[in-house]
Amino acid sequence: MKKSSLLLLQLLLVGFVGLSQTIPGKIMLVGGGSETAGGWSDEPYTWAVDESANKRVAIIGVNNDVSEWLPNYFMDNCGAVFAKNFIVPNQSVANQQSVYDSLITYDVVFFRGGDQYDYYSRFKNTLLQEAVAETFGSGGVIAGTSAGLHILSGVVFTARNGTVYPEEAIENPYNQYMTLADDFFSFMPNMVFESHTAERARFARVIGFMGRWKLDGNIPPLGIAVDDKSAFCIGSDLKGKAYGTGAVGVYYAGEDNNFRLSGQKLLADNIHVSQLVHHTEIDLNSLEVSGYETLIETSESEVYGIPLWLSGSDNLAHNQELIQEFCNFQNTSDSIILITNQQNVSVNNLISQLNNQGSIVSVVEANPMNGNNPEVQQKFTYWKKLVFIRMIISSLMDFIQGTPNGQLLMNLIINGSKQIAMIGGDQVALLVRQRF
Repeated sequence: MKKSSLLLLQLLLVGFVGLSQTIPGKIMLVGGGSETAGGWSDEPYTWAVDESANKRVAIIGVNNDVSEWLPNYFMDNCGAVFAKNFIVPNQSVANQQSVYDSLITYDVVFFRGGDQYDYYSRFKNTLLQEAVAETFGSGGVIAGTSAGLHILSGVVFTARNGTVYPEEAIENPYNQYMTLADDFFSFMPNMVFESHTAERARFARVIGFMGRWKLDGNIPPLGIAVDDKSAFCIGSDLKGKAYGTGAVGVYYAGEDNNFRLSGQKLLADNIHVSQLVHHTEIDLNSLEVSGYETLIETSESEVYGIPLWLSGSDNLAHNQELIQEFCNFQNTSDSIILITNQQNVSVNNLISQLNNQGSIVSVVEANPMNGNNPEVQQKFTYWKKLVFIRMIISSLMDFIQGTPNGQLLMNLIINGSKQIAMIGGDQVALLVRQRF
């Protein structure tokens, strides 16, 4: 994919009409990842407790193999006067009067991670659902992490047939895994929530959900996508604030947007994204962003003269055309640095494909052992083409943040001086975050 295609993701502030002015309760969305006492989660989880009247927290899940860590965390670190795990394994338990009677005494309800279809199929049309809705209606706080986040939006990705991958969501939004519904909780109507966004490169999946809902004859929903170890706290005034180490993306269709199909593939003319980082805010009525010291607006002109090649899949059978175009761009004899930190069959197959295109390939492992290697420094400086594949992002970030050659590599990504191909979702997430 070339740079011009990425103009789909513009950080623009435009008006959005269609939401209510207020909601009765509050919402906390957590993108996933472990909570950390004294770390990223203290502030948003404390917000959830502080926004409740009685500071009692109910933590709901379906599996009984859970510890008391999270209830204790809410009490010891976040100010809750009481917190309790509720294990609700099936619809029969979810429909017990005793469960209802107990839940309505809590004013914070937190859904754990897991499989959202477990929640959707077991809790729908039960007394548990009724109790949670009453808590929200009386001003309580409803929260969820990962799968627990997904079930809180008005338009829910139910995962009835299992997960759907980002490339599948836009290559065919009517594939069997794109299961959406709007008949569960109605806290945030006409919104769809996404978790683990950057870590699992789910940017395209959010757009796939929006497009499928629109193609089915509905208003395209507002997409809210939250990264791991990040949270988005929404008050009754529909003003949301981001917390944590990642970002929160708010996706919406522009006025002239036209979701449509080309064969099976989803096309869209005008999608906007406002990206929030720690302590920045957005008004979900007007979509006005605040909290940034400086606002940078993108334009629709070409920013870099050198195109980028991006693929959300590391399946080489899906990337033959991309590889051929990348190798043939400008000088076909340019040598290529293949950057990885997972040597496996996919990497070896890519080397073979690049060699078949007539390219000379040198593999550089992005790890601290190469952080001061003068040969690696020379290659980064003088070779013109870089290909990323099969990266463990945490290891790559250790290389980038902790070594001179890693800093040199990041500068090359940011300044656009090299021809770069990134094959695989995590690599694309890294590039979009660092360069755009």
